[in-house]
Amino acid sequence: MGKLQVHSSQKVDIVTQNRLLNLPLMVLPARTILFAAIQFLFVYLLGFTWQQSVAWWPFFAIITNIIMYILLSNLARREGNTYLDLIHFDKILFKQDLKKVLWVLPIGGGVGFAGMYAASYVMYGNPIPPDNMILPLPLWAGFIALIVFPITNSLVEIPTYMGYCFPRLEILWKSKIATLVVSAFFLSFQHFTLPIIINDGKYMLWHFICFIPLALVVGFIYIKIRRLVPIMIVHWLMDVLAVLGVFILSIS
Repeated sequence: MGKLQVHSSQKVDIVTQNRLLNLPLMVLPARTILFAAIQFLFVYLLGFTWQQSVAWWPFFAIITNIIMYILLSNLARREGNTYLDLIHFDKILFKQDLKKVLWVLPIGGGVGFAGMYAASYVMYGNPIPPDNMILPLPLWAGFIALIVFPITNSLVEIPTYMGYCFPRLEILWKSKIATLVVSAFFLSFQHFTLPIIINDGKYMLWHFICFIPLALVVGFIYIKIRRLVPIMIVHWLMDVLAVLGVFILSIS
């Protein structure tokens, strides 16, 4: 992790190296912007009202994830790597990655729920998290959301902030702490625009703040193990729980 891995057949000059290192600064806010832009398209292109569009947040994420997967793959290719290189996938280490899930899950899940309960109590006076974005969809859409959202989100979200941005910013800034704080901030802040609820800025702020503890812990775990697959598996499980309520309301 001490340097960018560039294919041996490529000659990369200093200007190109600096450009590759600075690209993460542009990638950090990309998901936050895309969530908002896609919701705008649902409203102004597809004819949804703002209130109606809120329920479709899993699809804002799915579309964003597809775009970001293409972007990450292209960025990796520019360095002579692949998406699998970006997430440090290794068949030999996969069993060890699965074992790491056994301790990453309770830590990540515990901190994630604690952050939600704490933010809810501070902002709403009640530890029960608000469910403003857990709304029914047409049954077909609810089913797609249940299957596709957790898969695409786990494949892209953590790889964006910890797989691509973190190691490159760590080289650029030469500081684990600064990199951790900035990466965790954007990992958490992306939730501010997923979704945009025009008449409920308080909920949007809560949705950002409640993820700060989890984002920091994810960063600490990544620094400790330098592996993404265990975090991605846990992320998938947590995202299934996040969208399960949408599916249940959609079938009822």
